Order: sequence, then structure tokens, then C-alpha cells
Amino acid sequence: MATKTYAERVNIIKYVKLADRWRFAPVVKRPNGNIHWDYVLIDGTAQQHLEGKYFIEWREDGARRRKSVMLERAGSRRSRLPSLAGRWSSHAGRRTRAWRGFA
Repeated sequence: MATKTYAERVNIIKYVKLADRWRFAPVVKRPNGNIHWDYVLIDGTAQQHLEGKYFIEWREDGARRRKSVMLERAGSRRSRLPSLAGRWSSHAGRRTRAWRGFA
């Protein structure tokens, strides 16, 4: 079995408020692989949540790691997160533990 690339091992999740409590939920992806912004999967169904923060989640030495992605304005989430995920995946050939964006 081939080793997955970083892009396949990194998840983009959103911290949303649901029934008076906050929880992490995976973002909805379109059939072509693009992210459907402001939509998350809750119990298998897509729901729109305008509130919340985006996080990038990955595993390191068996432990789950999450890093908040700061967004300056609403339009930036469409450009900042894909570039971060792309920069992460472009480092797939390197075997470094710390990546400069998450150190």
C-alpha cells in the first residue's frame, strides 16, 4: 500500500456551534474535490454554518494535532486555506517534522 501524501492526510475542519455547544465538524467537499465553504457535515448531512473557525487537522506520532487558521475577512477563506493545504502538500517529499507554517 502506497504512503499517502500530506494533502491526503490533512483535514480541514470547522469549529461550529450546534445546539448551544461547540464542536468540530468536517467541511463539505464538492465532487471535484473543492471545498464548499461554510458547509459542514453533521451526522452525515450538509449544514450551513456561517459562524465558527477553520482548523487544519493532522496526525503526528500517533497524536491528533490541530492548528487554527486565522482569516482576516470573509473572502480570504477562499484563498488562504487552499494555499496552506497546497504548501503543506508541496513539502511531501521532505522528511521534516516541523513545517514552518505550523511551528
